[in-house]
Amino acid sequence: MNEKGLMGGQLFYRNFACFENGKKADRLAVHPAFAVTYFLARCESVRQVAKELEENISLVGTPLLGTVPTIHWMFTDRSGESIVVESERDGLHIYRNTIGVMTNAPGYGWHRQNLLNYAQIRDLDHEAVEIAGTRLEQCFSGSGAFGLPGDWSSPSRFVRLAFLKKYAVKGKNEEEGIAYLFRLLGNAAFPYGMVRVTESGVVTEYDREVTPYDYAIYTSAMCAESLRFYWTTYEDSRVRYVDLETLRERKAVLQMELNRKPEFLCVTGDMNPRQSP
Repeated sequence: MNEKGLMGGQLFYRNFACFENGKKADRLAVHPAFAVTYFLARCESVRQVAKELEENISLVGTPLLGTVPTIHWMFTDRSGESIVVESERDGLHIYRNTIGVMTNAPGYGWHRQNLLNYAQIRDLDHEAVEIAGTRLEQCFSGSGAFGLPGDWSSPSRFVRLAFLKKYAVKGKNEEEGIAYLFRLLGNAAFPYGMVRVTESGVVTEYDREVTPYDYAIYTSAMCAESLRFYWTTYEDSRVRYVDLETLRERKAVLQMELNRKPEFLCVTGDMNPRQSP
């Protein structure tokens, strides 16, 4: 996130990402791994990001640490508009006016069309059903979401988040909204041990504590108005944040720990005796 409220992120795009072998004439070559940094350093809006991609730069697939990262991107700004950027074998795709959700492969266009398979999803329970003269009343809540996929594949996570976003209740303020958002994002987070790695990719000398599982090491959220970056880690659900507005005048490069150690709050001493009537 930058000081203008432009926010960007990259995600794994296995088997689909494809970049140029060299830069085009009169264009600046940008390595995919540094694309987010490039745009946040130069742009104020998603429109400017799109213009840079269309007119000024080439995403060049030069190996870094022995590999070319297979990634795609989403950018959002203070207007609320989001764009998805995907570079594939048939060229560069910039999706505008998106629904504001992105996961991994396949591409955004496929994911968006796939939502038609779940058009019946709603936030309202189904009514009673009559079968052969017998009326069956609903006896549990949540039936409107019958058919919502619950696995950890990228298509299923895209569908879940799309409908969770559609029906989400907004918070009354930023703190409440962030708390609600982390609850929604938890529906897409890989549980540790549930997704065993089938394609480990390139392990470099810089990799540490490589595990055989994919899981959500951390989850983050940003606010374009307050310029706060929030996060939780898999081990610690306490929400932490840094305030970019406060840091703007700092000249040194700063680094904050994710905090991977669980924190528990004991409230035993705060309990009051219950008074008898």
